[in-house]
Amino acid sequence: MTQRNVTKTKIIQAAMEIGTNTGLHDLSMPQIAKVLGVRSQSLYNHVSNLDDVLTGISLQLTADSRQTILTGLVGKTGVDAVLTFFHLTRTFWLTHLNLAPLLFNRASTATNPDLLASRQQTVAILDTLLRDLVRPDSLTLCSKTLRSAVTGFCLEEVKQTDTQADQQFDQMVLVILKAFTAPDTTPS
Repeated sequence: MTQRNVTKTKIIQAAMEIGTNTGLHDLSMPQIAKVLGVRSQSLYNHVSNLDDVLTGISLQLTADSRQTILTGLVGKTGVDAVLTFFHLTRTFWLTHLNLAPLLFNRASTATNPDLLASRQQTVAILDTLLRDLVRPDSLTLCSKTLRSAVTGFCLEEVKQTDTQADQQFDQMVLVILKAFTAPDTTPS
């Protein structure tokens, strides 16, 4: 086998490539090693186990998603910014469908401080967008409700083809937002 300069970053990138192409159920250390052209034992110099790799993928996906959101939000404000946040989230989720389960808490990552902090940074973006739109006493509940509804919508969306999904998605976000909006800032 050809020895390459293996790093944790390269291992995670190779694992993401495999996961994107064939799904996470086929991901293994021997497969990652094969893609990198090394023996699987040499991977353990950089990662502890497959769970370590999956956590690395989760961190990378969360960072990539957040960067996509930040870039897409430039010049957006108000309800338009909230809709953009969720459109970008949904598109990212659907684009990375084979890796999407890693965007959710797994038992092995639920307490990972780096991953929790990374996810909280994304939540903080949403909370900032909502701050001027919703009643202060309902900010946290509105944020959680919107995130939960969008997650559920995306999970259902992959199971069926609905030609009105975009319109239904917007309606769902707007209805939830309206329920938490102060009377003088009603979203349209």
